[in-house]
Amino acid sequence: SSEHRDLQNKVAIITGASAGVGEAIAFELARHHARVVIAARRTDRLAALKLRILETVPGKSINHESI
Repeated sequence: SSEHRDLQNKVAIITGASAGVGEAIAFELARHHARVVIAARRTDRLAALKLRILETVPGKSINHESI
């Protein structure tokens, strides 16, 4: 089932991750153990998403970049 999918050996680069669909996809991919790189113009929102992921997903590492 897709709910139990493990993406541990996958890297996901999400642009537009500061809000909306991009934010939701980044969070879900992190929850499924993908290594997530998030990018967007709004660095404050990227930092907030990064913090939310780190607080919610144990042992997670995440990179964020302003574009």
